[in-house]
Amino acid sequence: MSAIVHPEALLDQWVPPVAIGRAPEIEAIVNRAESSQEGPSHPGIVAVLGPAGSGTSVVARWAARRLADRCRARSADGRVRIVHVPTRLYRSPHGIACALVRSYDEGLDGRGFPWGELLAGFLRRVRRDGRPTVTVLDDVRLAGPDLLRLIRALGEPDRFLPEGEPGLPPFYTILAGTPEGIRLGGRAELGRWARAATVELTPYSEYRLREIVADRMVRATDRAADLRKAAEIAQRSFREGGGARQAIDLLRREFGVREGFQESQGSSVAGSPLEPHLQQALTAALSEGSCDVGELHRWEMLCAHRAGRPPLATTTFWRRLVDLERRGWLQREVRCGGLGGSRTRLVARRPVSEWVTARPVRGTHPDEGIVSSAGMPA
Repeated sequence: MSAIVHPEALLDQWVPPVAIGRAPEIEAIVNRAESSQEGPSHPGIVAVLGPAGSGTSVVARWAARRLADRCRARSADGRVRIVHVPTRLYRSPHGIACALVRSYDEGLDGRGFPWGELLAGFLRRVRRDGRPTVTVLDDVRLAGPDLLRLIRALGEPDRFLPEGEPGLPPFYTILAGTPEGIRLGGRAELGRWARAATVELTPYSEYRLREIVADRMVRATDRAADLRKAAEIAQRSFREGGGARQAIDLLRREFGVREGFQESQGSSVAGSPLEPHLQQALTAALSEGSCDVGELHRWEMLCAHRAGRPPLATTTFWRRLVDLERRGWLQREVRCGGLGGSRTRLVARRPVSEWVTARPVRGTHPDEGIVSSAGMPA
């Protein structure tokens, strides 16, 4: 098959320029979100339900863009904010609330704060920002009462905030997930906690799956699609009931691409580039599954020096760690240190070999030949 030119087009979280076969559903979500507005701040909430692989994530994010366009047309300065949270990367309402606040402050560490306080902080920042805001909670699974309360708070923000005063700009929430995940605990219970209109997606037909696979082929390679191979992939995915998600996974296998970071293609994490020398540092520092931040920083400086590059600025280094944590590859743990201090430990949530493809560093330990801030050996 043709060489990959745009590997991002094969990622699960990539949003294609065209949502094939879902235009009516997207329009329905936008209309129901606007018609479900209640209260002084006009909060609107819609749930997008569909079996795995039916395109709920793509449809929800496209609907968010359409809502943002409508808000932009009505706004005096045209400023609109879209917040997307892939909830499967977080295990609790606390993690989701942290992710919402990080859309404003990406360096936030929410440990020690109740999720309700974090969510209130997010809503207050929306109020101060003054921009219409569209929030997408992707791959939602209502696994407990706290998550129901979080959704209720997003559907009724003025009632949730202790101030009890209106003043939020237009505020919309789109939930995306399977019927089993969102209706866990009963549809009536969800309706009681948050007045969410619903739009249901049917599984893709084999014809639509073939269109989707062919479209991804073209966008990934900048060449005409192999229609025979696209038909084979679509037929298998349709027969096995895997939908578009399985079809794209099969397409990645055909190209020999895995979901992760490709050093030769300028890989990215949550929108930020992951430098090849940082990939090498991660491979070396996390060889045992965890390391201190200081150890990773020393490896990063050493690998940068070997590659003839300056080390990352401190703010950029921490931004990469935040992006990796948001993506779900790393977890930061703050532990007590000596004399009342603390240290930050990094733990790989999945084996490093699954998400970093850089060649491992051999030879020197990072403490032998530390690179100074000027990029020269200390």
